[in-house]
Amino acid sequence: MRYLRIDHKTFSLLLILLILVFKSLLFIDNGYAQFGELNPLLVPSGGGYSEILPDFSRAASKHHHSGFVNILLLPATLASNPQEITLQERQQLEIIADNYRQEIGAVCQQVALSYMTCQVDVAPIYTRQDALDSQNLTYFNQNLSAIFIPDGNPDIAMQVIGGTLIEGALVRAYQQNVVIGGAGAGSNLLSAVMLNGYQPGFDAKRAFYFSAADVWGDAEKHGFLFGLQHAILDTSFLQNGHIGRLINAISLPGNPHIGVGIDTGTGVNIPYGNYLENVFGRTGVMVLDAATYHSFESTHYIGCGESGVAILPCTPLLSTRNLLVHMLAPGDYQYDLITRQHSLEPPEDELRRDFGFTSLPDGAGTLILSGGLLPLRESNPVLERFSEIAGGTESNILIVVAGYPSSVESEAIARRLAAAMGVTADILLVNLNQDVQNLPKDQYDGILLTGKDPNRIEPEIASLVIEQWKKGSALLLDDAAASLAGEKYILRYPPPSGEPYGDITASRNFLSGQVEWTNGLRLLPAHIETQLLEGNRWGRLFSLVYNNPKWIGLGLSAHSGLEVSGDGAIVLGENVLIALDLRKASLALGENKAYVFANGLMDVYAPTEAINFQVTSLYSSPVE
Repeated sequence: MRYLRIDHKTFSLLLILLILVFKSLLFIDNGYAQFGELNPLLVPSGGGYSEILPDFSRAASKHHHSGFVNILLLPATLASNPQEITLQERQQLEIIADNYRQEIGAVCQQVALSYMTCQVDVAPIYTRQDALDSQNLTYFNQNLSAIFIPDGNPDIAMQVIGGTLIEGALVRAYQQNVVIGGAGAGSNLLSAVMLNGYQPGFDAKRAFYFSAADVWGDAEKHGFLFGLQHAILDTSFLQNGHIGRLINAISLPGNPHIGVGIDTGTGVNIPYGNYLENVFGRTGVMVLDAATYHSFESTHYIGCGESGVAILPCTPLLSTRNLLVHMLAPGDYQYDLITRQHSLEPPEDELRRDFGFTSLPDGAGTLILSGGLLPLRESNPVLERFSEIAGGTESNILIVVAGYPSSVESEAIARRLAAAMGVTADILLVNLNQDVQNLPKDQYDGILLTGKDPNRIEPEIASLVIEQWKKGSALLLDDAAASLAGEKYILRYPPPSGEPYGDITASRNFLSGQVEWTNGLRLLPAHIETQLLEGNRWGRLFSLVYNNPKWIGLGLSAHSGLEVSGDGAIVLGENVLIALDLRKASLALGENKAYVFANGLMDVYAPTEAINFQVTSLYSSPVE
């Protein structure tokens, strides 16, 4: 099947036409007469139920009918196939939907006023055939207070509902002030241009690669036509580290250039589809703005040998500058999707930014920071560049492995690194609490210091290595050692993403008091966070910069790095470098202690790109 691609402005025209079909019904409808004027409300949430259902229910209860709060559960996200399911699957889905029905009803009754009665029904729409059954239109009656769409699969849901009378009934309900909310995938549906997750073969680690984001913005493939026209919604946002894919989506031409990322257990009210307000739940909502400072105009993709450097696998990587980033949390904080302004403060007309990376000590060697060399691959651009600077296979190299609990593991890592560079290197294994007075030799062409946990890297060994670097040795700091190089670093070593508590910790790192930091080695005027994409350490990066906003934050991922010398700073490797800048941002805290800020800036650098001084203006495209 061929799809005709249209932009979000065309969606608006389609929406108007669809509304006109129902306009006459709206003026004679009893529900419309009850409310008196249009006051449509979307209540998307990032996922989960216990933390978001109370506020959804409160919104629904404000639209009660003579004391009855009538909520309709639309379970079109739950099926495994949009066209046909087995009888057994249908029965299982009916049980799941009924459980949701009971949970929503119980929560609604708890938060509703004493004279109100909550009634929740299930519209049995699981397949396309169900959506085409005109009898199911009766569920969308004049007395609805709210419609709730559970988590599941947005792709399935749109194939079930899109272009049917059920979608028309949803438009009609929305225009009659029926609150429409969802959890997770049920919320992805609530923007007209819909983010359907990742394309096959991509994930959060490869989110900045070209075509990584699966965006539905075609005439036949889209979100609900009545949904947000000016933004793209993403969910489970902070917990699952979806920042990269939303940046990718809003940077594409023809798409809305505003992204709204809602964390798990968190929701937001969007009246008229124009304002974000009354955030509720666990953490917060992130707004990414690629329009105000013309970030989408600067977006391009680099890779596949461009500038003479091969990037593997051969898929171009996104590069963009001056992306505005805001955070909202519970409290009196709003964001206007039309004017693109946070309630804390509007963006400045012009910003001039300099990261100051070239101010290294006189006589110091080249400094390379690596987001993670392991696991070693057949080709590693960061390691190869270090070897080249140090003098190649004939160079005098020291490999220091610190911060690993096992000396056997440390030695194996050191030998693999030496073999990858093709050198016979000196190896120094440093255990915790080991007293190291001197390095094996007085001078090396290059020193590689790697570690897994910054708390296990002794300050004495770091000082010896830095002393050699200041005398002219090339220095490669890898993984935890790289995080020590900045102004501050986080003390707690994080649980891996995907393991128990790992994803929850990633989300909670956006709350005040969840991380503890200390002074770094201060080799660069920045904070460094490694394994950014692999470990979903976005919250750690944001925490460092929010709590110490005098300096920018740099996020490095595995097999990527930053080379700094007197000539400037350039990105190396196979993935992007993220620069987070809150030096001009306005900062606050939500009622739940989640970070709130307006007018942060984010830059995405691809390998081979230099980090330059920038002029950022509301009135012109970015200049470097």
